[in-house]
Amino acid sequence: MKKLLTFFLVAIIAFMPVVCFAAERDLTLTITVPENSGVNLAAKTISVYKLFDLETQGEGENKIYYYSWKNLPATQAFFNTEGYETIIDATEYVRTLSGTQLTLLAEKYYTFCQEQTDVLKYTKGENEEKTFSELTKGYYLVYDVQSEDDNTAKSVAILSNLEESIEIPLKIETVTVEKAVDQSTVNVGDVVNFTVTSTVPDTTGYETYSFIVNDTMSKGLDFNNDVKVYIDEVEYTNIEVTSNKDNETLLTTLNIAFNENDFINLEKDKEIKITYSATLNSNSIQEIENSNKVKIIYSNDPTSDSTGETVTDETFIYTYTIDFTKKNTKGDALKSAQFVLKYTDETGSTKFVKFVDGKLTLVDTQADATTYTSGGDGTFSISGLKAGKYTLVETLAPNGYSLPNFDGFAFTITQSLDNNGKLTSATFDYTSDNDNIVAKILFVIIPVIIPIVIIIIYFAVIIPSSVFIYW
Repeated sequence: MKKLLTFFLVAIIAFMPVVCFAAERDLTLTITVPENSGVNLAAKTISVYKLFDLETQGEGENKIYYYSWKNLPATQAFFNTEGYETIIDATEYVRTLSGTQLTLLAEKYYTFCQEQTDVLKYTKGENEEKTFSELTKGYYLVYDVQSEDDNTAKSVAILSNLEESIEIPLKIETVTVEKAVDQSTVNVGDVVNFTVTSTVPDTTGYETYSFIVNDTMSKGLDFNNDVKVYIDEVEYTNIEVTSNKDNETLLTTLNIAFNENDFINLEKDKEIKITYSATLNSNSIQEIENSNKVKIIYSNDPTSDSTGETVTDETFIYTYTIDFTKKNTKGDALKSAQFVLKYTDETGSTKFVKFVDGKLTLVDTQADATTYTSGGDGTFSISGLKAGKYTLVETLAPNGYSLPNFDGFAFTITQSLDNNGKLTSATFDYTSDNDNIVAKILFVIIPVIIPIVIIIIYFAVIIPSSVFIYW
């Protein structure tokens, strides 16, 4: 509101003849939400109230604003009840309000209007476009009506001097959350570390503020009860941590609740960082992806105890199962073959794989490694492997067969992720024994070439020699 309301102007209005101005109903007021706020405007109910009539004379610096209640008797009665008898008192009072104080006034005025029939009120409900049309010039109050289905932040009330059609963005203090995991693929039994980040919202006007980090872990993850919270890199301990694992779904729900009385003392925009970890358990083998979902439940209205929720952020951890079948060269399944598995890390160091109590460990000797045996149909599986390079080594051949004379069956598990850490593809690449040079020499050249050489020697050397001796 432009500060043109002076005693001189009030005196002129009080004693001048009544001047009639055409009240053209051709203005629009469009409500928007801040870009990237994550707020669904369609889910909101917005009420717009006309507090003061507005008429103007002149242009530019010479423009004069005339405010009145001539078409708003109910609004005048409200302000009179609040102790503001004149238009100048009311406009000066409203002009000093902002943020929570203005929202409190809007809440009181909203309640007052529910019992009135002659207030100028315009409401746009859920799933409607938030454009108010056929409005006249005036001083308007925009109020975000908190409905039961709207769990987003409540906008503070907004005052707008409407002289021409305009757009008004809601003033929403949004809370955001991001989650990261230090590894996207792990072995069963490995520990993964999570980091949740957010910022301290504006808590002005709140007597208490609820801020709860809600995390849901898949059944393949066991929470390690090691939550740490930092505000601007300084450890913060005024929290309450609770966790619960559902006996049926095996999902773990973790809640990290900040103290409501102390949270309002935290400085706005300071970084909130939360760390904790989980261990990948044997249930992860049945999961396509072991997800971890997080959201923040927070106070969204200083005039009530209502709460909103952030958009859920999610991380994913992957582990793999490989199915093998032992066959001979004719394609017949072979049982009772035994194998061990070796893992090669990024540095080229190779160790044997051992599973103990649902946990994968790496050991130095073959004797300590886990042995896998092919069944009657020749099959066996190895589960709980992270992406990487492996070699399957046969240690005991089936009855009637000998061990292959090459180092083993080498394979690589490779995964590709999108920008959100979600799996887009996983590949299983291997080197067949038919591609192994040593195998070719041992199993192709020797069995085939040597008999041919013997036959040639027999017919070219031994038989002619026998004939010569006989002659």
